[in-house]
Amino acid sequence: MAAPEPAAEPPTAAIPTGWRARWHPRAGWDRVTESAPAIVQIVVPRSVMTALGADPLWSVLALMALSLVVAVCSNVDAFFVLPFASVFMPGGIVSFLVFGAMLDLKMIALLRTTFRARTLALVLAIVALSSAALGWGMNLVA
Repeated sequence: MAAPEPAAEPPTAAIPTGWRARWHPRAGWDRVTESAPAIVQIVVPRSVMTALGADPLWSVLALMALSLVVAVCSNVDAFFVLPFASVFMPGGIVSFLVFGAMLDLKMIALLRTTFRARTLALVLAIVALSSAALGWGMNLVA
């Protein structure tokens, strides 16, 4: 009687276990964050984008909110915000780059494991107000 054939290994079996456990679950999140500018530009009407981008304060607040949710690393921020450069004012872009590099949802969750909620709220308020003031001031000058 012939021995049964072994089951075929999945294509990721050649990848070391530590690498697979660390990077494989993250790959889906990266695809979402990479496609977010295109999704926003498709889903949000152009008139809304233009109205938000033309206002000195709303352009800053909208891009700060986007940077809080998207959670991309600071090396990718500039490439991520590039499609919005033609619609939003320069201060909004600067606020996105400054605020997104300091805080996002993943960073807040990580900081929550170490700091109390009051301290975290204070850090979030200081970073948000500083970034908003920088962007708004830049929009008023530009």
